[in-house]
Parts: sequence; C-alpha cells; structure tokens
Amino acid sequence: MIEKRDELITKGIEKLFDTLQKTGDFVMAEVPDVLNQLITYKLAVSIIWIIIPVITVILLTKYKMRISDYIEKNKEKLLNPLDDKLIVWLIYAVSTIGFIIVFLVNLHRFFKLVISPKVYLLEYGMNFFK
Repeated sequence: MIEKRDELITKGIEKLFDTLQKTGDFVMAEVPDVLNQLITYKLAVSIIWIIIPVITVILLTKYKMRISDYIEKNKEKLLNPLDDKLIVWLIYAVSTIGFIIVFLVNLHRFFKLVISPKVYLLEYGMNFFK
C-alpha cells in the first residue's frame, strides 16, 4: 500500500517536472516575439498620444479664433467683452499647456522605444518590482 502510494507520488512528480520543462521551453521560445509585440504596441500607443494633442491644439486654436472673432463682432451686445476674451485665452492657454505636456511625455517614450528598446524593456520590467 505504501509502495503503491510512493509510486503514484513519484509518477505525479515526474509528470509535473515534464510539464514544467515543456512549459519552460514554450515560454523561452515565445519571449522574443512577445517582447517585440510589446515594443510595437507601446510605439503605436505613443504615436497615437502624440497625434491626439497636436490635433486637439489645432482644433482649440480654430475654436479660440472663432470665439475671439465673435466677441469682437458683438462687443456692444456683451456685458464685458474683455472678461470674455480673458476667459477664452485662459482656457486656451491651460488646455494647450496640458496637451503640450502630454505630447512631450509621449514623444520622450517614442524616442526611448526607437533609440533604446532594451533600456525601455528593463525599465518596464523594473516597474513590476517596485
């Protein structure tokens, strides 16, 4: 009885080791492809987040110009056109600064991915251990 139990445990451990060995071989074979896909994905995300602020700032500039023109044309109808212009400029300035920051952060990530992808992967991996 004890011998049969020991034999079953031994077979179970051998199957476990075989499975782990096969899994390890599979993982080691797939790691380069996974890392390549991760870098490609991060590059695509960076490019998207570089384009979005540029488009948004262009649209904000057009919108600000339209509102400024409207304020200029309708000065007599508005209670205080100077305050309205100031509010428009303030919203435009704060939004533009925010989008410039987003643009620069993603541009930095983009250049890091293009110039030194291995360093990026090391930093990315180290973030999991913090």
